[in-house]
Amino acid sequence: MIKTRKRTVLLFSILLLMTASLSFSCEDDDDATLTITPVFVPEAFRATITNAVDVSNTKNASDIVVNFNGGITSNITAYRVFYVLSENIALVNEESASALSANSFLQLESSASALQINLAESQLDFEGEPIVADQDYVAYVLTVGTFDNETVYVLSNPSSVFQLVNKLEAATLIGSDFPANDGLFVGSDGTIFASNFGVFDQALNKYNGTQVFQITPSGAISEKASGVEAPMGGVMDSNGNFYFTNENNNDLVSGVLLKVTPDGTTSAVAEIDGWPSGLTIDANDNIYAANFALPVINKITPDGTVSVFATADKLAGCVGIDIDSQGNIVTANFATADILSIDTSGEVSLITTIPNVTQGFGIGYMTIFEDNIYATGINDNFIFKVSFDGTSEIFAGTGERGNQDGELNVATFSNPNGIAADDERRILYISQFGTPGLRTIQF
Repeated sequence: MIKTRKRTVLLFSILLLMTASLSFSCEDDDDATLTITPVFVPEAFRATITNAVDVSNTKNASDIVVNFNGGITSNITAYRVFYVLSENIALVNEESASALSANSFLQLESSASALQINLAESQLDFEGEPIVADQDYVAYVLTVGTFDNETVYVLSNPSSVFQLVNKLEAATLIGSDFPANDGLFVGSDGTIFASNFGVFDQALNKYNGTQVFQITPSGAISEKASGVEAPMGGVMDSNGNFYFTNENNNDLVSGVLLKVTPDGTTSAVAEIDGWPSGLTIDANDNIYAANFALPVINKITPDGTVSVFATADKLAGCVGIDIDSQGNIVTANFATADILSIDTSGEVSLITTIPNVTQGFGIGYMTIFEDNIYATGINDNFIFKVSFDGTSEIFAGTGERGNQDGELNVATFSNPNGIAADDERRILYISQFGTPGLRTIQF
């Protein structure tokens, strides 16, 4: 009863102030006029935010729900809900909030006293930028109303701090009928390329893969190349030519770099000593090949000239390879689980050795995504995340062999092997050497 009485008194006081300010003027004892001057009371318009929180996992602004109580006057025409990085609160006032573009707020026309609203998927923040995970934000409600025939704006206090929390999950794009088990590459349009190294054929005494495939982002599969032998890796140059290594079954003497043109013509570019495996490519269309058999990284120019770019004992056994944002080659050793960096002069250094993996069968492939290294623990059924300061962690998987989708700490993989990142769409793709499958992790 006490709280109800206090609120009633407060509301009555506000309404009384809004109604009028009275003044009298008297010309004589028989003539008096009453002038009513309206008084603007912002508290009658002001919304009060009770909660702002991430309630879903679409990984955009639509995850955020804002609850608030509206103002008490009937002169409110709309509420505009927007969000801002907490570090930018000092920039927010009625003037700046009322000037926001339409894609930076969500307007709600309602006279209800208690309201709940989901932000729109495409809603931008106060600075015109999309919401991102793990950053501190606050929400505001700007009340739009009328007073004395003029439009007025009244800003709420900020909500408590909230974050967009992306619960990363593993999912299956293509299940047990996926026809490839080795290296992956993602083109600029989102097309995935996958080589099928095959399985060991006792009769042939070698691995029996003969095809390279291309897959649309929706999972439609078509053939990119056929009639090849144990293909590995894959990269695309600036002209749309696709490259992969081939014929790595001949007693580890040499392999062949093949090129597939956009019209489907396949030709040999160069023969490379040892067992050329994973590939990466730089901005000048120079290809770099890891080597499973020899302690080298080879460089192949667009005209097919092969040279040794770097050599060191630790490079023998490398498969996964990529280029970091500084132009350094980063490669992963299949046998030792070493993650190595080679600078532009060919100097080799150790980033880290991923601990507790099966020696001799440790890392399949690796890729760099948003300045972190992601590597497949092919025998241990993990996906590892490695920072450039050498810190490594289990990123996904329980260690149990399987194909369970879901949050990364419960998802399982079946000998994960190939891995590649779609940087624009923020997706990791993973191929499996065990039970076939093309798995995804959407950031």
